Amino acid sequence: MKAINIILSILIFLLSAVAATFSYFLFEKRSQFVAGWGKMAAGIEKTAKALDKDSGTKVGSELSQSALAHENFANLSTLLPKLSAQAESVIVERNHLADALLRINGIVGNSGANINATTLRGIDTYNKSTVHVVSGVRDTIANRNRSYAAIVTMARRDFDVTIDRNKLVKGESDALKPMESKLQSMRARMKAYDYFIARLGSSFGVRVNVAQPEANIKALDAAVNQYRKRFQDKDRECRNLASTKRRLEGDIRRLNGTIASQKNMISDRDMQITSFQRALGFSDSRGGAMTPWNAGSPEARAAFEGKVIAVNTKFGYIAIDAGKYTVVQQQIGNRVSEVNPNIEAGLPMLVTRRNGNQEEFIARIQISQVGEISSIANIPPESKPIRVGDIVTIVVEKTAAPAAAGQKKSGR
Repeated sequence: MKAINIILSILIFLLSAVAATFSYFLFEKRSQFVAGWGKMAAGIEKTAKALDKDSGTKVGSELSQSALAHENFANLSTLLPKLSAQAESVIVERNHLADALLRINGIVGNSGANINATTLRGIDTYNKSTVHVVSGVRDTIANRNRSYAAIVTMARRDFDVTIDRNKLVKGESDALKPMESKLQSMRARMKAYDYFIARLGSSFGVRVNVAQPEANIKALDAAVNQYRKRFQDKDRECRNLASTKRRLEGDIRRLNGTIASQKNMISDRDMQITSFQRALGFSDSRGGAMTPWNAGSPEARAAFEGKVIAVNTKFGYIAIDAGKYTVVQQQIGNRVSEVNPNIEAGLPMLVTRRNGNQEEFIARIQISQVGEISSIANIPPESKPIRVGDIVTIVVEKTAAPAAAGQKKSGR
């Protein structure tokens, strides 16, 4: 019995020693567990605060090391999901940011680098990919700025208008308004120019095509050169004619002097003839002494009879065989006197046509241009057709004395 008690005592002592040993090791493990728990809580707090930084959230303050201490084990099921929720939110926003950067990269047309959603989301590829995106955006902005500068310079140099670069950068709708107004003005001027070129081509007999301005210029230049040559030829002719005209005018002045002298002589002779007529008893049909007609007198004009020598219906005029040197004849005794009826611009005349013993009224005309031996008159709208050979007489407002026998029109 004593031996059993000794054995039991030894066993109890051994169990006590084992229990003390295990207690020591358990306490040591508990201390290590508590220390590890604190480190884990500190890590969670640090992670939460890192996620809170510049994000507008305050999960780090809720997941503090004291809140996550082992004494608050019961609150872990409520607190820890906040960290995972925060991480998921960061992942979602990261993906949104990556997608936005990918869209920006596509908008700026930066196709030189292999950039996709995976490279923009990956931690190891994100930085390199964003550098390419930013570089593409920077290049796009630089190109935009160069384009704006080129637009501003071109507007000032080529259109003489000022474009506000700040409005271009801001994308204001009226930024290009000055240039648009200038372009509208240029389009209007171009339309007028095309119309003028078409009219010019029509005048020169050149068919123009507004879509081929260079060909138009060549064709018009050739036509103008041709007309210039013709003009130069006509100009030489005109100068020659002017020289001839001056020579003839000199001759006419000399002849007019001679004529004036002869007229004075004739006037003296007429006075003598008149006195002789009275002395010899010559008289006109009314029993009075026959009086020579004056130039342009109603009697001289009543004795005039001319003819139509040309008709131009295209330009609306006729020509008659009477001019400023035309004369009519007056029989005075046994002598014939020549008197100028004074054909002048504005003189009214009648055009008639003789059919046997009848005379048909054709038109009443008015002299528009007077030459030396011929004159021109416009064809009135209400006129009957005028023919070459029709008779032309002067409209005498006051009835003239009947012409003496043997009187007729003559010209030189």
